[in-house]
Amino acid sequence: MNVKEAFKRWSRPKPRMTVYHVSIHPDAKVGGISWSETKKKRKPDKHVVRWYASDNDGFPLGPLPDQLKSEISHHWALTHATNNDLPDFFNSLNSRHFTGLQAVGEKMAVLYREYCGAELELFRLPNFWSLTDEVEISEPYYLANVYAAEHTIDLSRSKHIEVVNPKLVGAYRYSVSSLTNKWASIFRGFQTDKNVWRDSNTSDWFCNEEFREALEATSPGNFRFKEISED
Repeated sequence: MNVKEAFKRWSRPKPRMTVYHVSIHPDAKVGGISWSETKKKRKPDKHVVRWYASDNDGFPLGPLPDQLKSEISHHWALTHATNNDLPDFFNSLNSRHFTGLQAVGEKMAVLYREYCGAELELFRLPNFWSLTDEVEISEPYYLANVYAAEHTIDLSRSKHIEVVNPKLVGAYRYSVSSLTNKWASIFRGFQTDKNVWRDSNTSDWFCNEEFREALEATSPGNFRFKEISED
C-alpha cells in the first residue's frame, strides 16, 4: 500500500456509531433499598442527626469518596426482597452519583468487569438485611459505579436546564429531560471506544450496541435502550 492509499483509508469517515441511552424498563423486576442505623426501618424523629443517602450525590464522577464508604459500612441497607427471590439488581439507574447507582448481583458484576475497563468500581454492600426474612441477604451485591465519561450530549442542540441544587455542586452541571432520546442530540460524528459511559455534563448513562446486547442477554427485559440521534 502506497502513501496515497494509506491516507485515503485513514481519512475515510468512520461508520456512524449507534449510541443508546440506558435506563430501567418500567416493568423491570427490581428491588428497593432503604438505609438505617439498625436492622429495622427508621422511625421519623426530627431530633436525630442522621446520614441520608440523597445527600451524597454531589461528588464528581470517580470512585466513591472514603467518607461515603465509611457511612455505608456503618449503616444497614434494608430490603423487602427475600433470599428465595432476589432480583438481578436493586435501585433504579439515573444520573445521580450515589443514589443513581444500582446494587448488582454477581451475574451483572461479571458483565460490568468484562465491559467497563478500569473506570469501574464495584463496592460490595457490607450490611444487607432482608426485612421479610429477618436475615442477612446471602448473595453479594455491589454498587456498580461506572465513572468513564464522554462529551456525548450536544447541549447547544438539546433541551436542558442548569443544575442549581447546592447538594449537587461538583457533580453534573446540566440536566436533560428524563425522555433523553426525545430532547437530546449527541455530537455529530460522535465516536468512543468505551462500551458503557456517562455523559460529562449530565451523567446520563450511555452504551454501544455490544454492551446493549450483553446487558439484555444478562438481565432480559429489565432495561430500556433508546437510540440517541445526531439530529
